[in-house]
Amino acid sequence: MKNHADLPFLRKGEAATYLRCTLRSLTDLVRQGRIPCHRVGAHHVLFKRDDLDAFLESVRDLKGGPDHD
Repeated sequence: MKNHADLPFLRKGEAATYLRCTLRSLTDLVRQGRIPCHRVGAHHVLFKRDDLDAFLESVRDLKGGPDHD
């Protein structure tokens, strides 16, 4: 089984786990336009891991993380 780091796209539950947030929080972030998603059909949503990493980096910068100047 592959881990999240090996997959270029994650399903909604996998993305929430990757971000360590709830499905509701992930849905809110998508609705706010803070995280892009890719719709596949009527009911499926995929997230690019690179987009999730960019979001995490932006949050770290806002909180003044270790890489923040």
